[in-house]
Amino acid sequence: MSLEERTKAADVAKRSGIPFPRAVLVIRGHETLDHVLKDLFTRQRRDRFVREGMDPSLAGQVATGRLELDRARRIQTIWQAQNASFHSDRLAALEGLQVGISVFGRGLIVGRLIHVGRYDVTIAGDGAGPTETLKKHDIKFYFRAEHADLVAAALGDDPETAALALGPSTVLAERWRPDENLAIGWATNHPLVRFRFRDGATLAGRPLRVALYEVEIACGEANVGVLTHALLKGHPFDLE
Repeated sequence: MSLEERTKAADVAKRSGIPFPRAVLVIRGHETLDHVLKDLFTRQRRDRFVREGMDPSLAGQVATGRLELDRARRIQTIWQAQNASFHSDRLAALEGLQVGISVFGRGLIVGRLIHVGRYDVTIAGDGAGPTETLKKHDIKFYFRAEHADLVAAALGDDPETAALALGPSTVLAERWRPDENLAIGWATNHPLVRFRFRDGATLAGRPLRVALYEVEIACGEANVGVLTHALLKGHPFDLE
């Protein structure tokens, strides 16, 4: 670096308060002063939110304007209440285990979970038999196979919904999704909820984890993953 560049960079750094290395980039035309100042301001905002207790991944989004502050605080409340994000998915954690999967039009399928993809799952019947691929939109809920009796005890039916003769949802407009405020309430208070599926089946349990695409509930000692796309949009649950 020439003496002239060093002098100019030092002058820019002194006048603007930016670090000397970035002042060098400014005088060389690699960055604009405006861009550097905005970047430093964003970092300072992020660091302030982190010091106040916000998760760094949320603080960065708030600082850059990609996430509203109030919503970031709601999301963090959900994370802290249930130790999981609003977009969590636990089905993949059961790969290799014996599971029970309730499927529209077929009832309960039991077998070893081989693979969980984005849109489907692969299961081996009887634990070692031929594999079968199931579409996720056909699945109502899932659980570890050894808890089948506990889950069965929590099942019920709603004749009025069954009379609608609905199958799996095929378009987004037919699907119910929980919002963040509901997630906070359920993950904090764990009320007894009876979920109503599109085919009229019901399942009662206490929410442990609420995510956009599934709600994990406790049916006694059994944890069950209820897929939200399988619930009746107009009346997805009742509080008991």
